[in-house]
Amino acid sequence: MFVYLAMIDTPDDQQKFERIYNQYRFLMLYVAEKILQHREDAEDAVHQAFISIIRNLEKVIDTGVKLRQELDSIEFSTQHIEDLENPNKDFYVK
Repeated sequence: MFVYLAMIDTPDDQQKFERIYNQYRFLMLYVAEKILQHREDAEDAVHQAFISIIRNLEKVIDTGVKLRQELDSIEFSTQHIEDLENPNKDFYVK
């Protein structure tokens, strides 16, 4: 959590991210593990998803159902899971 918070500039955005992280981290890990069938890959996918959330934090409206809709609209989870399923993908060269 501290690594993520260090990437965020304002206290308000840090609080917003902390609420998102605490609300969704276990669900995201559960879904990623079900899809990937490998704990470490699931953790990597969730980590990348949280990085994407931080990069798009200004797009997230932090209000209950609307928050869920906004997170769903940031297409992070599918892309990172597809990346992990592709063994030829180099994650570090972009």
